[in-house]
Formats: sequence, C-alpha cells, structure tokens
Amino acid sequence: MLFLFGAITAYSPNENAPRKTVEGIVHFVGKKQGRSSFTEFICATSCDLTGGYALALDENASRVTNVGSNYLFTYLERPTGDLYVGMSLQVIAISEVDSGRVLYAFDLTNHPYRIAVYLLDIVMLGFTGLLAGLLKRSQLRERSEESTSNDEEPKESESILL
Repeated sequence: MLFLFGAITAYSPNENAPRKTVEGIVHFVGKKQGRSSFTEFICATSCDLTGGYALALDENASRVTNVGSNYLFTYLERPTGDLYVGMSLQVIAISEVDSGRVLYAFDLTNHPYRIAVYLLDIVMLGFTGLLAGLLKRSQLRERSEESTSNDEEPKESESILL
C-alpha cells in the first residue's frame, strides 16, 4: 500500500511540482483528438526555448490562445507523452505578457475529494483482484467435483448391469 502511495505521489504532479515559464508567440505544431479529450501542441516562438519539447494545451487552455499572439506560459518541467504523439510539456498557466492577467490556470492541488478518488480506485482494483481469485477458485472446485462425480457414475452403472 505504501508503494502505491509513493508511486502516486512521485508521478502525479501536485502544487509543489517543479515548473518553468517561457514567454513567446504561439506557433501551432499539431493536435491530438480522442473520444473525450483534445490536446493542442504549440511552441512559444521556438521549441528550442523549452528544450526542444512542444507545449501541450488541453481543450480549455487552447481556447484562450490565438496563433501569432504573445503569452507567458508556465509548464511542468517533467515531459509527458507517448509513442503516438511524442513527448511534450504540460501547460498549467497562461498569462498575458503586458498586464500579467491570468487567462488559464490548471489546479494541481490534491484536494480531499481527489485523494478520496485515488483511494477508491485502489480499493476497487483490490476488490477486482479478490473477486477474480474467488471466481477462479470456485471454477476449479466445480471442475474437480464434476470429474469426481464422472468417475463414480460408471462404477454404479456397472454394478447395476451385473
């Protein structure tokens, strides 16, 4: 249990996650659209400013940006991604450069309800494993009972025939 808690803490960004900021003009790189999610990938003036990584904007963040406009982006230092879209940096805040007005902010605080959801997920995973084990044991028990009853039936029928 402590191992799972440590893994969640290590790989889930929270309010103390290391972050950086970059100022730049939005240049569209690409987008990924799934059934329930949308991600737009941009560079702030040049992707060289972020170590060669594109900035990943979720649907809400992409609504507040316009290609060719100048913004201040705050992003998490640890790149995320997969083989399909590659590695990118998650944007957690977008501000106007001139006024400093925050246009978008992603809440990374682990609120009590969020922690409760994590714990319920772990409990559901445990119960699923327990249920699978119980079902497997009952299936094995039924098979052994069937094989035992099948072995005994011919002996009874042979005794009746004699």
